[in-house]
Amino acid sequence: MDLHGFFMKFLLLFCIPLFVLITIATGKSQRAQQGQHKVQHSKVLILGAGMSGITAAKTLHENGVKDFTILEGYERIGGRMRKAEFADTIIELGANWVQGLKNNPIWELAQKYGLKGNYTMAYPQPGYYIVRDEHGHDVTNEDNHDGMAKASDALDEIVEERRKAGMPDIDVRTGLRLAGWQPQNPAQSSAEYFYIDFDAGVRPHYTSARVKSFTNGSIDSVGGKQFFVFDSRGYAVLVEEMANSFLEPEDPRLLINQVVDNIKWDTNGVQVSTITGQIYSADYLLMTFSIGVLKSNAVHFTPDLPANILEPIYKIEMADYIKIFLKFPSKFWDRKQYILYASPRRGYYPVWQDLEVDAGLPDEGLNILIVTITGEEATRVQYQSNEETQAEIMTVLRNVYGKDIPNPIAFNYPRWHHDPLFYGCYSNNPIGISHEDYVALASNVSRMYFAGEATNELYNGFVHGAYFSGLERAEKMLQHIKANGNFKLIK
Repeated sequence: MDLHGFFMKFLLLFCIPLFVLITIATGKSQRAQQGQHKVQHSKVLILGAGMSGITAAKTLHENGVKDFTILEGYERIGGRMRKAEFADTIIELGANWVQGLKNNPIWELAQKYGLKGNYTMAYPQPGYYIVRDEHGHDVTNEDNHDGMAKASDALDEIVEERRKAGMPDIDVRTGLRLAGWQPQNPAQSSAEYFYIDFDAGVRPHYTSARVKSFTNGSIDSVGGKQFFVFDSRGYAVLVEEMANSFLEPEDPRLLINQVVDNIKWDTNGVQVSTITGQIYSADYLLMTFSIGVLKSNAVHFTPDLPANILEPIYKIEMADYIKIFLKFPSKFWDRKQYILYASPRRGYYPVWQDLEVDAGLPDEGLNILIVTITGEEATRVQYQSNEETQAEIMTVLRNVYGKDIPNPIAFNYPRWHHDPLFYGCYSNNPIGISHEDYVALASNVSRMYFAGEATNELYNGFVHGAYFSGLERAEKMLQHIKANGNFKLIK
C-alpha cells in the first residue's frame, strides 16, 4: 500500500468517526447548556423596580393583570432612591426631597407611610442661607437675590410667550439675560447656580428654557417649601411599601440581580436575556431604563428601535448631581440651611448643607456636612479618588473657616456616572427638545413601552415624574391588552 492509500484508510477508520463522536458530544453539550436556561414566559415583563416599575406593576395588579414578572438589575428595589449607612447614620445617595407638596402623589405616599424628614425652602430665603467668598467673608448682601428671583419669574413669562408665538427654543441662560439678569460678581453667580444648576444638574446654557414649564403643572411647593427626607428606612421605603401592598414575601414575580443585555421584539411579543444567560419572554414589555442606559447601548435591541424613539433618547442628557458627605469631630460652619460658596470658579463645591439643619434635628453631634456639585465638576470628581476630592474640599473649607479646622473622620460620595444601571443621576432637558419628542417616548413600539422619569414631559427629573410615567404606561398597556381581546381578569 502506498503512502496516500494508507493515509486515506487512516482517515476513514479513525479520524472521521472521532470527528462524528466529537460533533455529537458537542451538540449534546450545547443542548444541555440551553436546557439550563429555560425560557420563563409571562403576560407582562417589567424591567426595573424603581418608582415607575413598581407603580406600573401595582396598577396592572389592581386591574386584574397579575401575570407579570419584574426584573431588577440591583440587589434591592427603589432605583435611584438609595440609602447608605455613613458614620452611624442613614444618608440618601440619590433622591432626597419630596419636591412639591401640593397634588403630589409622592407626598401622599410619604404621609401614608410616615416618611420622616423636615420642611425646607425650595429657594433661598433671607435668614435661611449665607453666601461666603473664597476668603470666608459674608457676601450675602452682594448676591442680588431679589433680582435673581424676579428674573426667574420673568423667564416663565418669556417662555410662555415664545411658546404661544411658535418661536424656537432657547437656553435658560439666554432667557435669564432677556429677563434682565446678568451676574456681576461671584456672589450673584452663586445665586444663579442655586436657582438653576442646583435643580437642573447642568449649567443654564445647556438647559432648555422649556424646563421651566414644570411650574405650570398642578404640583406646587406650598409656601416655597419642600420635604427633606431623613428616615432610617430610606426614601425607597415608599417603593418597598407599595410593592408590599401587592407582592407576597419572596414573590417569584420579582427577581433581583437580573441585568438585561438583549431584547428581541416583534409584533407578537418580546424575548429578553440577561448577562447571566437567563431568558424571559412576554406578550408585553415595559422598560424603565434610565436614559443613560438607553444611550449607552448596554442593551442591544433586535431589531433596532425606530428613529422616532432613538432621536429623543439621544437628545436627552443625564445630569450629574453628586452629594459629598463629610463627618467631622465637631462643627465649625454656619448654622444655616444652605451655605453658598461664591468662588470665582463657578460651580466649584458651591452648595454646603448641615445635615442636622436640613433634617430639622437639634444639635445631636452628627456633625455631617453635605457638599453638592453638579455638571462638569460632578463628572470630574467621579474620575478621581476620595482622597483627591477630600483634599480639594478641605482647601476650600480652610480658606473659608480657618486653617485650624479638623480633618473629616469619614468621607464618601456615590459615582452615579459610572453605575452601569444608570450612567448618571437624572435626565435634563437639552435645547431643542420638543413636545413631539415626549409624545414619541410616551408611545409604544409594537408591544414595548417606555417609562421612567425621563419620559414624563412635565415632571422629568423628579420622583413624581417616575410615578406618573409608570401609572400612565400601565393604563395604556391595559387598554392595549383589552383591545387585543386577550384580557383575562384574575381576582
